[in-house]
Amino acid sequence: MTLQEKARAGEIPGAKIGKCWVFVDVDLIEHIRSQYPRRVLQSERKELEPCHSTNATTHRIGGSRSATAEEQYSAALGLEDKSQAQEYHDKLKASLWEQQRLGVKPRRAWKEAVVRWLAETSEKVTHQEDVRQLRWLDPILGRLMLDEITLDVIDGVKAEKLKTANKPTVNRYLALVRAILRRARDDWEWIDKTPKVKLFKEGPGRERSITVEQAADASR
Repeated sequence: MTLQEKARAGEIPGAKIGKCWVFVDVDLIEHIRSQYPRRVLQSERKELEPCHSTNATTHRIGGSRSATAEEQYSAALGLEDKSQAQEYHDKLKASLWEQQRLGVKPRRAWKEAVVRWLAETSEKVTHQEDVRQLRWLDPILGRLMLDEITLDVIDGVKAEKLKTANKPTVNRYLALVRAILRRARDDWEWIDKTPKVKLFKEGPGRERSITVEQAADASR
């Protein structure tokens, strides 16, 4: 049975565009593995290999970007490697499918944005504070793609942090999320728009110092 026949039968996800069939590499790999279970078991020993650009490991077969981002994110925030890889993989697979089928912009995850942000701002005086705040944000934002971070999600961050902190402290978390989303939009061109993150008004007469990055972000 050919790939086209398998796609028509629903065994492999595929789309017919004009006279051509389009398939996602990940789907084909998974189909091949399902046909040869013994080979898969033998290859499990050699499935991981060192990544030349980092100390992380990456899968030999199937898009390595998801595995690398997952590991880099956990390492950057000092988190245990949680069982979110399958959910992340599923979203990435759907994104790859949309890219090939419709030619849309690839979707990016919050985790990818965090990894890149921390790499580009490693010289900030408040770098460790960013890491601490991002670690707290992980249960709320860690599973999301950037385009899934809506105003409702931001409101959820506000409400959750207000349970244990005052409004000025909450503002620091909101400002960090806003800065990352804006950089993803303006500098990296990963997303086309961001939610309007509004900070709480702080009492008059309160003095505080801010970084150059915070001043630049406030002026946008």
